[in-house]
Amino acid sequence: MSKKKIKEIFIGSNNKGKLKEIAELLPKKLKIYSNLDFKIPSPKETGFSFQENSLLKAKYFCKKNK
Repeated sequence: MSKKKIKEIFIGSNNKGKLKEIAELLPKKLKIYSNLDFKIPSPKETGFSFQENSLLKAKYFCKKNK
């Protein structure tokens, strides 16, 4: 069984600083997209914690990118 390498990744964030920090941790050949590239607005962060808001955004962007 051969392993497929990830070539692209979507990061659901409007924060350009956060995107830059994440990009610096990932392989340079990886193409990084964000909701800014697709002009998808972020959902309101209505959770009570960072974890709840992260899950809310992940589900939202997953539905928007199908």
